[in-house]
Parts: sequence; structure tokens; C-alpha cells
Amino acid sequence: MKNNIVFDFDGTLARTTPYHRLGWELAIQELNINKDLDHVLSYVPNLTERFDSYNRIKTGFLGDMEIKSKVSAYFGEDRDALLAKKLVDLKESLTINAIFQENVAQTLNNLGVNLLSSLNALKSIGMSIGIISSTREPIICSFLHKCGILETFDFIIGEESLTSDNGTLFDKPNPYVKKVLDKMDQKMSHYIGDNEIIDKEFAEACEAEFIYADYKTNFLDILNKLS
Repeated sequence: MKNNIVFDFDGTLARTTPYHRLGWELAIQELNINKDLDHVLSYVPNLTERFDSYNRIKTGFLGDMEIKSKVSAYFGEDRDALLAKKLVDLKESLTINAIFQENVAQTLNNLGVNLLSSLNALKSIGMSIGIISSTREPIICSFLHKCGILETFDFIIGEESLTSDNGTLFDKPNPYVKKVLDKMDQKMSHYIGDNEIIDKEFAEACEAEFIYADYKTNFLDILNKLS
């Protein structure tokens, strides 16, 4: 079983708020909802980078009957659980389109400080590198592909892989990911994340060492903590 250096994605490897935000703004336009994003998906502590909490979506989009009626009419569905999933599906496709339409230089500008050099240094000494995030895997892969570093990572675990066969999402800090890693013959030795509450608890639950870093951190300094 291989030990791995594992990164969080949103707010750690990259500044991703602009992409998530734009995806939801485009979804609101597509659904013809006459509300701004901050009204529909209000701020929630510990979710400053990502907007895809299902509870937040159900409250914002489906808790307002006027908005829900537009969403239901658009998708031809009225069950909240399915509507929430369809909303995230729509937002995902719009987010990916926005990523690929962006100038490459701007995309790279949203990567963490000296991240590319740090990843290359880790690979040069034979380290395996992964990502565990609550963001959907196609969004993560699209961003990394645009940056030219998708192949640098040995595995990527996102929302899909954190969802059990019966459809239950085991988001961080739930240690469900240990089962996923076991199936992949992987073991996380270090988890690097930007949330000193959720990410730290997640690392401890997975018997991994937690290292704090966000996209403003000089990742070359992180290498010293891994040596």
C-alpha cells in the first residue's frame, strides 16, 4: 500500500471561487431567476471557496417557492433531491465551459504560489500525489488539464468517489475516503488543506498528518515540512 501526499483542491491548490461563482451566476441566468447569487446561495462559514453544498442549494433555490417553480419548470421535476442534483449538473457544465474559455495565463495565475515547482520536486523524489476534495471530479480535472498538470496527480477523489452506492455523500471530515483509498491500494500520509477545522479533523480521522496551506502559501515552504 502506497503512502501519498494528498491535497485539498478549492482554496488550497488553487483560487477557485471565481469559477464556482461564475458557474452559479450562469446557471441563475439560464434558469431566468431574477435574484443575485448572494441572495440565492448565501454565505456559509467554512464554505468560502465552494458554493456546492446540497443543503445550501436546497435552502436557496428550493426554499423559495417562486424560484423553485422556475427550477421545476426548467427541469420538468419537482422532487427536491433530484432538483438539487440537476442544479449541480447544470452548474458543473457551465463551470467547465468557463474554465476552458478562460485565457491560460489567467488560469495559471489562480494556482498556488510556486505550486508547479513543488509538485515537480515531490515527483522527482518518487512521491505519489493525490487530491481529495468535495468538488466534482470533472471540474477538478478540467482545471488541472487547462494548467497542463493533470497527469502530475496519481489519483483524484472528488464528490463522485465520496458518494456510496446508495447515493449517500460522505463529505469531509467523514473518514469514508479510507475505504476508497483501500480499494485503490493507497494510503494518505499527509493531507494539505486550507481549513484548520474540517480539513484537520478529516486528516486525523484518516490517520494522516495535517499541514495547513492555502493558495497564497509558498508551497516550496511546505516541502520542508514534508522532509
